[in-house]
This record gives sequence, C-alpha cells and structure tokens, in this order.
Amino acid sequence: MMDSRQPNSYAKRFGEMMVNSLNYSLTAVEQAAIPLPDAVRVQAWHTLSYALAWDAAWPLTRQLLLALSPQMEQIGLRNDWLPYVEQGIRTAQTLADQTTEATLQLQAGWLCFQLGRLDDATEYLEASVAGFRQTHRPAEVGKALNRLAFTARRRRDYTRVEELVDQSLAILAKDDPERGNCFVVRGEVALDRRDWPVMEKEARIALAIWRQAGDRRRTAWALRNLGPALGEQQRYTEAIAVLQEALAILIEVHDPPQAALTQMNLATLLHLAGRTDECLPLLAAAEQTFREIQDQTSLAMLYVNRGRLHRTLGAWPAAQEDLKTSIELWRQLGNLRSQLNAWDELGLTYQDQGDFTAALAAFDTGLAQLPQLIDQPGYERLHTMLTHHRRQAASAYCSSS
Repeated sequence: MMDSRQPNSYAKRFGEMMVNSLNYSLTAVEQAAIPLPDAVRVQAWHTLSYALAWDAAWPLTRQLLLALSPQMEQIGLRNDWLPYVEQGIRTAQTLADQTTEATLQLQAGWLCFQLGRLDDATEYLEASVAGFRQTHRPAEVGKALNRLAFTARRRRDYTRVEELVDQSLAILAKDDPERGNCFVVRGEVALDRRDWPVMEKEARIALAIWRQAGDRRRTAWALRNLGPALGEQQRYTEAIAVLQEALAILIEVHDPPQAALTQMNLATLLHLAGRTDECLPLLAAAEQTFREIQDQTSLAMLYVNRGRLHRTLGAWPAAQEDLKTSIELWRQLGNLRSQLNAWDELGLTYQDQGDFTAALAAFDTGLAQLPQLIDQPGYERLHTMLTHHRRQAASAYCSSS
C-alpha cells in the first residue's frame, strides 16, 4: 500500500532541492566575474525554469532574477532572456509583489526596445512608471521615464521626448547619475535633426555626469555619442580619438553590444576621414556581435554604412547586397524613414556604376513611398535628397543615350 504521506514527503524534498539550487546559483552569479561564465548562466536559467513555477520559492527566485538581469542586458542576451523576465512579471503579479513587478516591467520594456518591439516596450515601461509611482520610488520612476523617452525618440515623437525628459529631470535627485540619460536622449534628438553642436553639448553634459560618478561603462556611452557629433563637424582627429577611447573602455568592461555600436560609429568616421582600409574589419566585428544578440536595428544601420563604404570603394555587387539587405530589415522593422534613406543610397550605387535605369527605379521607389511621411520630421530632407538625386540620374541617363 502507498504511504499516504508520500506526496507531502516528495513536495518537501523538491522544495529543499529547489532552495539549494537557487542558493547555489545566486551565490555563483554574485561571485562570478564579468562577463558571466556560460556554465553559471546555463545553470541559473535551468534553476529558474523550475523555480518560476513554484511560488513558495519566490523570495529567492526574485533575487536570482534581479541579479541576472543587468548581466544579461550587458552581454546582449535579449530574445532568450525576455521569457524569464516576463514569467517573473506574472509571478510577481500573482503574489502582489508590486515593486518587483515594476522592476521587471522596466527590464522587459528595455529588452523589447532593444529588439525593436516598440509597442511592447511602451506598454511595459508605462506600467513600470505607474508601479514605481504607486510604491513611491522616484529614482526608479525617473529611470523608467528615460527609457520611455528613448522609445519615443525611436518613433520620432520629439514632443513626447521633451515631456518625458522634463518629468525625469524634475524627479531625479541632482546627484543621480541617471540624469545623464536625459541628456543622451536629447542628444539623439539633435542627431535626428542634424544639429551637431547641440548633440555635442548634450553628450558633454552626460559625459561630465558619468565621469563625476565614476561610472566607466556609461562614460564610454557618452563618448560613443560625442564622437559622431564631432565627426559631423569635420573634427575627425578628435572624434576618432574619442571613439577609440570609448571602445577601449567597453572592451575592458565587457559590454559587447555597446562596443559593437562604437565599432560601427568608428568605421563611419574613419570612412569620412579617408581611412577606408581600417573600416571593414571594424564592421565585420560589429556585424558578428549584432547577429549574436539579434539586434536587427543595428544590423540594418550597419548594412547601410557598409553599403556606402563599398560604393566608395567601387565594390558594386557588395554594396548592392548590403543595401538591399538593409532595405528589407528596415521594412520588417517598420522604419520607413530609414528604408527610404537606404533606397536613396542604392540609387546612388547604381548611378555611380552607370546603371541609370536601375538608379531611376530606386529613386522612384523611394519617392513613391515618401508621402506616407509627409507630416513627420525629416520629410523635407528626404524629399529634397531623393528628388535631387533622381534629377541627377535622369540627366546622366539622357546624356548617355
């Protein structure tokens, strides 16, 4: 006859094993060097896959989730890590743990932003703001508002960006390093508007904040934004030195996603400075990282940049392949503005190699879709650019006939 106490005995043993596993993984994560060794990460994820289904283990499970999240973000594990965070949100909701729920919503929102899922990012981040407000955590409210501002900037909703940044600055303490992100997102708006002196000013404010805080990783982020602002003002030597400093720090602190973005920016500046032989290795390294972390937005940007480089070098097939890949990625991401910019670059590639029929077709494709952006920032610049390049191609076509 089966012992009627067996189910309770099994549950007790399972509980003891789960607590031991959680404690083991938590200690391993907290004591591990950066980057987190794969063996430690795999064991921790395996433990979480069981622990997240067992409410009694929530205090330890929560600690492990929160300890892992910043490391997963830093090394760029987004798609694979997001389901754990989302399950953590559901468990926190079930157990009425509002502070942890808001913290995980902030993390999920930022992961979705990095994956280009802007609707999901906005939903999570708005929920996070509400949760932090209800639990009276102003520093976290400011951080979530900044993440929402980055999302609004990606949508080119600049009025919303300013509203969110103003709210964040009003909430954050004067000595809170998070204030640096307020100026970073303002700098990105200046980038979109091609206002390079303002972009430089905002990057320098963020740089001063993070240097004073002794935050080397975020200091490198500010340097990464400062470099392009200097480069667009033809201050190439200064800009290249700034990005090389940023890259060295990011490699030192093991931040592959940000290092890859810096490599891409550095390659662009080296191209502008005429040092084209140094560009392709940097872009190849960045491409590998973007593929590993499944960063489609950065890949789309990289292919435009590399396509432009190949055009400069006269490598027409390689340029066409990169630009067509970029166009498709921008289409999948729903970013028509960047897609039309890539169509323009493809048209220039055809034009430079003397294929004026293909060039006209590329410019016409861009112009046909342009009215969808008529009320959005950047429309006039795109219209002027595509129209001017089409006229050049048409004139060259007539001259060659």
